[in-house]
Amino acid sequence: MVELSIELKTESDFDPIALELWQEGGFLRQILDIYPEVYRLEKYENDEKAFRSQWETLLDLVSMTMLDDEVEETTKYELYHNLEKLQRYYADAGVNKATAFGWWKQWKYDLNRSVAREGH
Repeated sequence: MVELSIELKTESDFDPIALELWQEGGFLRQILDIYPEVYRLEKYENDEKAFRSQWETLLDLVSMTMLDDEVEETTKYELYHNLEKLQRYYADAGVNKATAFGWWKQWKYDLNRSVAREGH
């Protein structure tokens, strides 16, 4: 498993070989690696600067996530499309923490249900 640092902001910050190995690890592995980074949103709830920085980190990680053929269509829909909502929420000028935490709670629920269904 490739360690992903919260300080990384762009794909170019990753070692290209390590990034390729991470992307080849499969969608569920990537999601499980991203999950702790999503959880950090709650940790930074009272620190606006850290919260925004973490949100941008999540966008970078999501943009590098690769879907594979082995992932069920329902899992792709529940997780990947929910992650895409993160990008839309961030782009929305009216986004706020309540919106972000609403997204986080739904994503966490979908993740746990999908991973359980996949047998992980």
